[in-house]
Amino acid sequence: MAVADPVAELLAQLQSTVDGLVKVLTGALGTVTGLLSPVVGVVTGLLGGGPSGLPALPTAGSPAPPSR
Repeated sequence: MAVADPVAELLAQLQSTVDGLVKVLTGALGTVTGLLSPVVGVVTGLLGGGPSGLPALPTAGSPAPPSR
């Protein structure tokens, strides 16, 4: 009858837990990246040459826009 090695069992269980955690985090990261990708595209489009219908931002020394 062989004596169980508690250290080897602990290391095997730890490795299994770490492997599972890595799989979960990798899946979550892929999901977050997929969800953020369209948002980043919209923000980039708006900042990089957005629609011409947006009013220009005031600059230092420019007159205040007329009140509505």
